[in-house]
Amino acid sequence: MKHKLKTPKTLIIALTLLSVLGLGAWPLKVTPEVRAQGLPPNRETIAQQRTIFVDPDRGSDRFRGGRSKYQAFRTITYALQRANYGTVIKLAPGRYASEEFPLKLPDGVTLQGDQRRQGAGTEIVGGGFHLNGPLNGSWAGQNVTIVPGENSQILGVTVTNPNTRGTGIWIETDATVRNSTLRNNNRDGIAIVGSAKPIIANNHFLENTGNGIFISNEASGEIRDNEFRNTGYGMAIDQKAYPLVQENYIVNNRSGIVITKSARPILIRNRIENNEDYSIIAVGQSQPVLEDNTLIGNGNDRMVMGIPQGNPSQPSVVTANGPTTQFGCMQSGDDLAMTVQQGKKTLPKIIYLWTGQIHQGASANLCQTVTELLNNIVADNDNSFNGLNNIIFQPSMVENAKIIHDVLEKVVGNLEQTRRSTPGEQNLLYIDRPQDQININLQDLNEAWESDPGLWFMDQ
Repeated sequence: MKHKLKTPKTLIIALTLLSVLGLGAWPLKVTPEVRAQGLPPNRETIAQQRTIFVDPDRGSDRFRGGRSKYQAFRTITYALQRANYGTVIKLAPGRYASEEFPLKLPDGVTLQGDQRRQGAGTEIVGGGFHLNGPLNGSWAGQNVTIVPGENSQILGVTVTNPNTRGTGIWIETDATVRNSTLRNNNRDGIAIVGSAKPIIANNHFLENTGNGIFISNEASGEIRDNEFRNTGYGMAIDQKAYPLVQENYIVNNRSGIVITKSARPILIRNRIENNEDYSIIAVGQSQPVLEDNTLIGNGNDRMVMGIPQGNPSQPSVVTANGPTTQFGCMQSGDDLAMTVQQGKKTLPKIIYLWTGQIHQGASANLCQTVTELLNNIVADNDNSFNGLNNIIFQPSMVENAKIIHDVLEKVVGNLEQTRRSTPGEQNLLYIDRPQDQININLQDLNEAWESDPGLWFMDQ
């Protein structure tokens, strides 16, 4: 006699509830590791291989949606509420702008669009307030499009944050951004802070106002095989960051790579081409490691580095609009560059280059002498550049007045390029040398330079 097995009522109720909740479409997946240990499947194990579909044009944020491209959710926001470790959120082509920004990816979640086209046609547009974690630097609140969690991935999407000081992706974790496009962000395409160690690979950074990538604090990770084009600075590397920057193409930006404070990036086989100002500039105590990089057609193809030295004026020179102006000397390749800088949020601009015609030690002494005189001349004029005249270099004051005169004659044309010129205005600096003395007349430097959007972090 055969006996029928009776299903317990509690099991029937549980199965019915799973069906109603729509969870029956995603079977539990127990990994070999869990099976071998005899452990029950936990939440991370259950979520393995799960896919949620989103379509901004044809989807609907219904309770039972998201299970296929024909029953997709409408927003990423709704999908994220149902995602956990291991979930892949698969995005149909379209514009994702009706979201609750910033989009915060849970740990281990993948946001996936069209990787073959590097996110073309799959656009995430917008931004919202994000207060970063207490261990990730004193950056206060930021306007951000996406904040990835630990081990999360962003693949094959285009990210744009058009908001004021907007950043596309703000990374505080060991996340991955691959095969995507960061375009028209109003400050940075990607910002990496804290001790994050992300992988940023095979992406396009286009037409971002500030930087393609900003890296700070003690962040590291890998930045490789990316293209930075027509953006602010390709990369700005700050504080104690030490990323590996390898085989990137950095072209037609304001400057290629800007390195500040105590950063120690490793730059290997990058091609830095046709950038307006510098290929690589390293200021402060930064110590980049360079290996086999190609620098072609930039405003300055040689790496410029060092703290601008020039015996700053006492008190510091302050223009009518506030920022300090400083003349100084920096290393440029094997030569020495005389520079001028206004405020923290501008880069030093080369106004004269000592090219080896004078012994290196003599060049350093002369550069120091000239910059000290210029800084103190302005300080003695009540911190103003207005009305300066009859500034005299007596031959008895310096050992090589003739050399200084020749240098300053060349500084004239170069210094004019450091500010926004207006038709009809006089040169910034001109020189008259009657007989045995050198007269210098500084025209006003009170017109403030425009702050570089890529150096927004320099007041931190």
